[in-house]
Amino acid sequence: MQLSTKGVHLLAEFWGCAPPALSDDKRVRELIHKAAERVSGSIVSEQFVKLGPGVSGVVMIADSHVSIHTWPEERYASLDVYTCRAETDLDEVLSVFEQALSPNFKSVMVVRRGYSSGLSVTRAVRMEKVNVSVVDD
Repeated sequence: MQLSTKGVHLLAEFWGCAPPALSDDKRVRELIHKAAERVSGSIVSEQFVKLGPGVSGVVMIADSHVSIHTWPEERYASLDVYTCRAETDLDEVLSVFEQALSPNFKSVMVVRRGYSSGLSVTRAVRMEKVNVSVVDD
């Protein structure tokens, strides 16, 4: 099977998150798994580390990855999603984290990668107010 070099890279920052959601390593792991299912579902490996009050974790998917780093004391989380699957709904992946972390604001950048023309930013949102209605899963 030949994999495409073409992909999209989602970078997101969440500000004003609920600190308990950022420090719960089991919950953060569940979130990344839920997001990975939205990307492709084929988890190859994972690594999670509790660092002080925060959590860092990455899930490797066959042709993608999802990672997060949290700082509960700053009410901040950074998210990184890379996928070679053009059909991935990145807004759906973002909503997984928005629903669970309840941020006040987010910054988002989507970058096309692997094209012969080089990197290109296809979407950039700076400090957008997040309106989240909490939904139980």
